[in-house]
Amino acid sequence: MKIAYETDLNVPMQTAWNILVDFPRYPEWNPVFTAVEGEATLDSHLKTTVKFSGIPPRPIEFRVTACTAPKYFSFETHHRWGEWFLREEWIFRMKERGEGVQFIAEVYVTGLGLRFRRSKMEDAYQRSAANLALALKERIETGISA
Repeated sequence: MKIAYETDLNVPMQTAWNILVDFPRYPEWNPVFTAVEGEATLDSHLKTTVKFSGIPPRPIEFRVTACTAPKYFSFETHHRWGEWFLREEWIFRMKERGEGVQFIAEVYVTGLGLRFRRSKMEDAYQRSAANLALALKERIETGISA
């Protein structure tokens, strides 16, 4: 399952990137990843509290799979039973567009676990990706930067 949400941000790419990797300030604006501990460096671990739309918050540990400042950041996790059951990867990418950037939030979810609750999970991921992108846009538009 692939979910993607795009929005235009009217700031330089580096400004958007600084907000995106300023994990201690996530509780101020991010409705999905409400707490993140760790660094945006390859193979580092991120301890998070995740609040998917319509689902109670829960702690999830992710591993950073790529970090190419200021354009690309991805992290993944898998179910305690293994990737074969459920694997989730979030990708944040930015592309220059005119005076600002296009921000794309993508989520890839794979595994047999999808068979049991796909429609509920798909709806939660769609709303969550949109909420995150729109919250980032609002953060930028209100003039609060990292």
